[in-house]
Amino acid sequence: MNFQIRFMNQTGLWRSIFTPLEMEELLLHILTCLPILESVQTSLISQKWRPLWSRVPSLNFLFELFPPYEPPLDTRQFFAEFIDRVLILRSNSPIHTFRLSFIYHGHYRSHVDSWVRSAITRLRTRELYLDFFIHKDFHDEETHNHRYDFPFSVLRNGCVAILGLTRCDLSLPAKMSTLRFCSIGSMFLNEVYLTDQAMLDLISGCPNLEALDLENCLAHHHMKICSAKLKRLALRYFYDSELKETILVDCPNLCSISFNCCAFDKFVLKNASSLVEFHVDILHKIDRSYRYWNKVVRLLGQAPNVKHLNVQNWWFKIVYFGLGDIAVYFSIRLCLLGIERDENMKEWFSLARWKG
Repeated sequence: MNFQIRFMNQTGLWRSIFTPLEMEELLLHILTCLPILESVQTSLISQKWRPLWSRVPSLNFLFELFPPYEPPLDTRQFFAEFIDRVLILRSNSPIHTFRLSFIYHGHYRSHVDSWVRSAITRLRTRELYLDFFIHKDFHDEETHNHRYDFPFSVLRNGCVAILGLTRCDLSLPAKMSTLRFCSIGSMFLNEVYLTDQAMLDLISGCPNLEALDLENCLAHHHMKICSAKLKRLALRYFYDSELKETILVDCPNLCSISFNCCAFDKFVLKNASSLVEFHVDILHKIDRSYRYWNKVVRLLGQAPNVKHLNVQNWWFKIVYFGLGDIAVYFSIRLCLLGIERDENMKEWFSLARWKG
């Protein structure tokens, strides 16, 4: 099949819109948007298309889109064998993104280790995303007892700039701060066990980390996030416990901070003169939620240069009960106040050019 996109010029002759090289680049772009299984299947279209899938700059292995097999056949086994074969046939040309979603079991430890090392060391991926949760409907009592232990030290042999991990553990090397994982600039961790010491080691070992997104992370008690390079920080779904958890943020170049459903007993914000964006979202339905919202918003007193503020519409309570010198908020230029009408709808008001 010789596929072309053509148009008729003024002389009535058909001319191709794309050169052969441009056409090939377009096809590669289209294949990049497909799950890898569908990308491989395009090799059946024609002989010219056969090698294209092995040159796509992104590999997306998505378990939720893989054809399911009925028991006693194990879909995970077929999926693992498929990934093994794709990576064997794949050329060594560098890729931009490696994305894997999988329901992990200890039986597949060697498979996953091999995929991760291949993506990092052989394919030199710039972005690495591993999701071992996908959705609760994929899990049962057995799968909840199995968590992948991500070998962080393997990143030293690659050039990963963006790292995303969901529902796994971190195996950090000893003396993390001396190893210097300099390529990592952005990190998203969801359902990852992070002790207080692990958090300190992780940040000290990634000296160029500028964006950190933590969601549903466990095992912390008195978390300290201290970094001279960090610019964006997001904390999501940190729930209260009897341990009276605290958090200290000391990042002099931090320009954006976001709290979503955070219930720490104590918040401390230091060296926040660079902070210009401040976001808060805490569920109204949770008991004592206003108290937690109050604690977070009080941090504004330590961030005098905030320009963009996004909070729920409990502001009148803060003003009524007093929050010190209200003049510290006169530098704010844009404020978004949210009112929850019900569980499925939220109305937002924009107050533009709020000036003192």
